[in-house]
Amino acid sequence: MPKKDQSIPAKLSLLPKAALAYTAGEDGNPFYSNDATESKFLRPKRILKDMDAKNSDFAVRPGFALSYVAASLSEGKRTMNAYFPASAKLDDIDAMDEAGAKALLKDIRGKNTESGVDGVSKWMNGNGQEFFALVEKLNIGKKGKMTQQDAEAGVAAMVKVFQQEEAQVHMRHMAGLTARLYLMAMWSLETFAVMSNVGVYAETLEPHKAEPKAVKTFAEGPSDLEKLQAAFVASFLLKAKNNKTDKKKRGLGDADDSDDVSSTKAKKGKKASFKAGKKKADKTKKKKKKASSSSSSSPKKSPKKAKKASKKASSPAKKQKSSSSDSSDSS
Repeated sequence: MPKKDQSIPAKLSLLPKAALAYTAGEDGNPFYSNDATESKFLRPKRILKDMDAKNSDFAVRPGFALSYVAASLSEGKRTMNAYFPASAKLDDIDAMDEAGAKALLKDIRGKNTESGVDGVSKWMNGNGQEFFALVEKLNIGKKGKMTQQDAEAGVAAMVKVFQQEEAQVHMRHMAGLTARLYLMAMWSLETFAVMSNVGVYAETLEPHKAEPKAVKTFAEGPSDLEKLQAAFVASFLLKAKNNKTDKKKRGLGDADDSDDVSSTKAKKGKKASFKAGKKKADKTKKKKKKASSSSSSSPKKSPKKAKKASKKASSPAKKQKSSSSDSSDSS
């Protein structure tokens, strides 16, 4: 159930971002899977077991999660059609069955009609064969050894290859292709975990306070597919209602939660307090300015006149003193 201080999962904590390791392990595993093998780590029950309000929007805001799934599936399908059309050669752009596929080809491939995968594959088995033989020797992991000769040969090969345009273009195209397919696969696996284990998912759910009643009803149980569908529909419609038309450029670590109800309210509150503080500061400035201008506009006396004035002020006191001393003498 929702907590008072509940926050929205950080984007870098979501499964597609958090699961991918910075490099492949010694066993070839590219995921942060702890003690699990790659195969077990990607199974729906394991994904659901690790799911919570800190690492999944499915556990907090199902509608948002569903929109991420839809975006990744749509782009994944477009990518598959562009690079792997069922009844066309890879370089036959006219055979693509969607206008979007053509646009994608233009975006990623540019003038190159090969996908990055094709290009890298041809290069690895052609001009890159010698290079990869040397790279294998550099892959020493945590316990491997290295001779001076192999180190020099491997580094020299890397310096040479990574200055060439050929491999760079293929790798760039492959990054765009595989990133889209990776997102498609990971969001799909998380959705499999949710949809195929309804009861466990309901127990995992901690609906955000802004979520509609249908989501909270589903989480309270007993849960079934009908309630699950109702929860997703209501949550998704809330997300759609809060959507904004303005699009920001995304950078690494961006929250990207501008369309969330709670974060929008928080931003408004910050804006209001900032304006109030600014108003107060402006008033203080005006008062100080007024005070300084009034003091500067009053006429200043010259040193001589000031001296005379001080003498005049002190003279009655002197006379009084002398008269009092005279009277005392006379007595």
